[in-house]
This record gives sequence, structure tokens and C-alpha cells, in this order.
Amino acid sequence: MNNLDFTKKLIRLRIATRRICSLEDKEKKLISLKTKILFLLYLYGEMTPNQIIDILKISKPNLTVLGHQLQEEKLIQKTSLADKRNIIYKITDEGKLNMEAKLDKISVTTNDKKVLDAIDTVLDFLENIQ
Repeated sequence: MNNLDFTKKLIRLRIATRRICSLEDKEKKLISLKTKILFLLYLYGEMTPNQIIDILKISKPNLTVLGHQLQEEKLIQKTSLADKRNIIYKITDEGKLNMEAKLDKISVTTNDKKVLDAIDTVLDFLENIQ
């Protein structure tokens, strides 16, 4: 497969994932960048800013602003490590409840095992690409 074919497939994949993710709410606010940060902390409990930046491919200043907003909303807490230059973001109990409420709003319209298995296969593959 040449580079052009590969690029076309990546663009098709991006369009398809954005389309399927827009099904959860008409205003497209449910899976915002703040929600993605909160979701990662929901999955892992705590993370460093660099871990979040690496996964979401966002800038450090953008994460800082969103982190402050999430902190003000009492959805996460920021803890300094021993040397005070490094921090860890942790999800709060209120943050967990908020995330679970958002997850409950997403309506999946299929119980088709083939579709669900295909999604698992694609996720496993994409999450393990280096």
C-alpha cells in the first residue's frame, strides 16, 4: 500500500470515528476535550500531565487551562510530587459520578455481537500501535 492509499484510509477512519462519536449528543459537547481528560482519569485513577498530553496529543498550555477548569468544578485534584515541579492529576469522587452520568447519556443502538467484536478488534489494534 502506498502512502496516498494509507493517508486516504486514515482520513476515512477519522471521519468514521467522528461520525460515530457525534451520535451521543446533538450539541457534540458530551465527548469534549475536558470529558476525554476526565475519562482517562476515570480509567486510570491518576496520571501525570505528560501522560495525558501523550495520549490526547494536546498542548501543555491547553491541558493546564482545562485542568484548572476541572479542578474548579471539583472533578479532579492536582497533587504535587516530592520535588514540587511535577504534578499528578487525580479524579475525585464527584468526578467519577460526573463521568458515569455522561457515560449513561450515550445511547448505543446496537447489540450486534459482530459490530461490538469489530470495535474491540479495532480498539485493541489502535491502542497498541507504537
